Amino acid sequence: MKKFLVLTAVLVFVVAIGCAKKGGATAATVNGKVITTQDLDDEIESLPSQYKMFAQSPDMKKKILDNLVISELLIQEAQKEGILDKPDVQKKIADYEASIKQEVDTQIAGLQRQKDKAADIAKRETVIKELLSTKDFKDQPVTDAEIKLSYTQYVASMKKQDPKAKVDPLDKIKDDIRTSLARQKWLDSLKAKATISVNDSAFASAAPAGMPAMQQQAAGSQPETVQVSAPKPAAAAPAVKK
Repeated sequence: MKKFLVLTAVLVFVVAIGCAKKGGATAATVNGKVITTQDLDDEIESLPSQYKMFAQSPDMKKKILDNLVISELLIQEAQKEGILDKPDVQKKIADYEASIKQEVDTQIAGLQRQKDKAADIAKRETVIKELLSTKDFKDQPVTDAEIKLSYTQYVASMKKQDPKAKVDPLDKIKDDIRTSLARQKWLDSLKAKATISVNDSAFASAAPAGMPAMQQQAAGSQPETVQVSAPKPAAAAPAVKK
């Protein structure tokens, strides 16, 4: 009896190690099909970045796992009904797989370019942050009329995005708006003093190699007129990344 218990314990340990190597521990089984914790982690990782933090709670993980269970049930049902064996379905699967791989390859290439430029990006963002932190822009004149106009445009923009959005009153963010406008004037003065040439042909519509067909179509469409938004309060303006 002891030998049997020891042997059983060893087998369980071996199976657990095998599962870890193949993709983590078992999170669920569906008619014998194992869904691992790695499968669950991969599903969470595929979520948009703004949702990933919410997916870390046990309740959300259970819901995501339930979706994986339902997906597996549907796949098994389709297999029972012979849908997976149909040539047209197999072709659709293969085409979709190729599309996903192409999309991933494009993203990997973009990330590699970003990695290659990591030193330049780190230098640029760090130096800009340090430079701006030394400026108060008080030497740039900003009128009350400019502040009011900027605030009006800012409120309109916020309400357009969300009619129920709560916007701070002007008095509360007036100094932030003044700083933002003054900073923009300072940047404009730097541009005015510099010798700058822009190659308009660099903006010609051309799909990068490897871009999926849907994105190529979007890239080749008639570009819309780009409008520069009104200066926003410093608190709402894009911050320089740390």
